[in-house]
Amino acid sequence: MTAHPGNTLREMLADLRISQADVARQTGYTTKHISQVVNGRAPITADLAYALSSELNLNGRDLLKAQAEHDYDVVYQLAQSEIEETAVADKTTDTNTQEQPEEGNEHGGDMWRRSLENAEADNARRP
Repeated sequence: MTAHPGNTLREMLADLRISQADVARQTGYTTKHISQVVNGRAPITADLAYALSSELNLNGRDLLKAQAEHDYDVVYQLAQSEIEETAVADKTTDTNTQEQPEEGNEHGGDMWRRSLENAEADNARRP
């Protein structure tokens, strides 16, 4: 699985000797949010990528592409896990009594929904 692009952002900031607090001040995001991104707990949204590009002259487009690749890999892994779980369930239970996945989660829908919620929260934080 590809690494979260927050790792790349952390390295970029270290190379430029820019603190997370400086990034927050220059982009209008909270220091907490920048920390969450750098530590892989929040995504790099298009809005944040643009702010990083325009305010810090970082390659936001590449960070956003890396986020999309990472997100795809996460969803792919979730789907593969569900396929494997279903295969095991098929071998051990009758097909009429199998537990069905939650609606909207058949293909990692919960992860997608969380990404959208994070993006909406990012937009709400912007001045």
